Amino acid sequence: MLKIPYLLDSHDQAHAQAQAQVLAQVLAKVQAQAQVLAQVLAKVQAQAQAQVLAQVLAKVQAQAQPND
Repeated sequence: MLKIPYLLDSHDQAHAQAQAQVLAQVLAKVQAQAQVLAQVLAKVQAQAQAQVLAQVLAKVQAQAQPND
């Protein structure tokens, strides 16, 4: 790793590394939440598709019945 002493002394480097670690943890949590949201969205979309299919099926069945 390139060290530029006039920009970061060892204390600043340690602080920057600690901040990077915290940011990495936050990013991991956000990614985990995004995964959960994606799963929820997939379920909602599947339910919506199932509802649409049920409505289409009901219309098809209604049309197939004789109008006696």
